[in-house]
Amino acid sequence: MRSKESVQLILHLGAKVRTGREAPRIADPQRLLTWLAHDRCKVTLGKRGDIAKNRAALVAILRAWVEYV
Repeated sequence: MRSKESVQLILHLGAKVRTGREAPRIADPQRLLTWLAHDRCKVTLGKRGDIAKNRAALVAILRAWVEYV
């Protein structure tokens, strides 16, 4: 899905690449995450109707990410 066709959010651990730390283990049953590196991922929420449908999954992902950070 191209970014012009969906809403995407990048989650990262800072501007500098972090080494020596494993990627967070985040539950993703709706397969919204795409790992770009061990310290950053992309959350694809979809188009308008999909965004509301994926709200609960996004909230769970964000809570897990904040807890990891």
